[in-house]
Amino acid sequence: MPTILSSIFSSLYSTVDGIFIARLVDTDALSAINITMPMIFLASAIGMMFGSGGNALVAKKLGEGKQREAQEDFSLLMAVAFIFSVVLAALCFAFLNPL
Repeated sequence: MPTILSSIFSSLYSTVDGIFIARLVDTDALSAINITMPMIFLASAIGMMFGSGGNALVAKKLGEGKQREAQEDFSLLMAVAFIFSVVLAALCFAFLNPL
């Protein structure tokens, strides 16, 4: 249920934000937001994936009493998420001019 509500409010936020920007700023600003939104959604989806999946793995290990393995899994998840975010940022900067 929290994931569903989060998705609904995120979509509602994007819709209302688009309406206000189109009416109060101009259509160029709305176009700029629509160009960047897929990257924002991709980063959010990857973050939710690491957060939800990683939470399940770490909680399972903690429930089994494997404190050390849970810490190792958490550290690995954080390292992979950080590396992914650096690669995504580098790609965005590399293709900034074509966009």
